[in-house]
Amino acid sequence: MEGRGLIAIFGQHLKSKIKCAIVNVYATCNMKDEVALWEELTTMKSATQNVAWSFCGDFNAMRSSNERKGARESGSQKSEIIGFNNFIDRNFMVKLPIVGKKYMGYKANGSAKSRIDRVLVSDEWLQ
Repeated sequence: MEGRGLIAIFGQHLKSKIKCAIVNVYATCNMKDEVALWEELTTMKSATQNVAWSFCGDFNAMRSSNERKGARESGSQKSEIIGFNNFIDRNFMVKLPIVGKKYMGYKANGSAKSRIDRVLVSDEWLQ
């Protein structure tokens, strides 16, 4: 399945027979589009039962202000943080730790950097 900012693959784990979904996310830098993507992911997830979910990729959103360096804080940034955390909580997703670099996105001149890539999984995925 393909949507604006996402590609989803649905399948079943052969041994356990658990249904699973892996969604690769590529969000825009536009807050309105980010919110629309979060709503689409929420709708997809809530339309299924007993599915192990993984949302991974470039969400282009922060969970806290320390995930971006070199950029001025703004009201929209705070709204993004609150909205993204609400999306994660509402969908009962768990953020998996990423090993290696703290920041994945860099401005070409190196003046700003951010952590925008992440892997979110459902409890069913962890089991």
